[in-house]
Amino acid sequence: FYVKLVEAFPSFSDKRRAIRTARDIERQISHYFLTITIINAVLGLSIGVAMYLVGLPNPVLWGVLAFALNFMPFIGGMIGVALAAAYGILNFDSLGLGLLPAIIYAVLTSLEAQFVTPTILGRRLEMNTVSVFLTVIVWSWLWNVPGALMAVPFLVLLKVICSNVPGLSVLGNFLAPRTLTPSD
Repeated sequence: FYVKLVEAFPSFSDKRRAIRTARDIERQISHYFLTITIINAVLGLSIGVAMYLVGLPNPVLWGVLAFALNFMPFIGGMIGVALAAAYGILNFDSLGLGLLPAIIYAVLTSLEAQFVTPTILGRRLEMNTVSVFLTVIVWSWLWNVPGALMAVPFLVLLKVICSNVPGLSVLGNFLAPRTLTPSD
């Protein structure tokens, strides 16, 4: 890939910029996947502890399941809530107590998806938090799960390219986080 990339550009400065851009894309995408994995691990741990506190059998299994399902934005959370509801109803005597694991699962995954992930990704990837949130919403609406999975990596790709191509720097600045000045 790097050889083909270098061959595609005529001048040495263009070749250097292309290589720098490709390496920056690799680094940013790696940071994204590492960050998502850590967020999912914390969510899995939180759900596992919550299921233990509620008294649901196999809390470790619920934590691992939440970790794995959360790699599928939106649909993974819905599957987890449905499974927690079914398992809770089968294991507890009353319907209210049986639905408690599903409610807890839904609250934790909603907090993670709507607040934690966009905020952390915005900071970690040095991106505008609102653009991350809106990108996930739009791509999920357009292409469901595949769109949700690819939304942020494509946004990272776009930001890195825009930051390294002088003609696109306005869009790159828009996607960057807001920097506070002393007058703010």
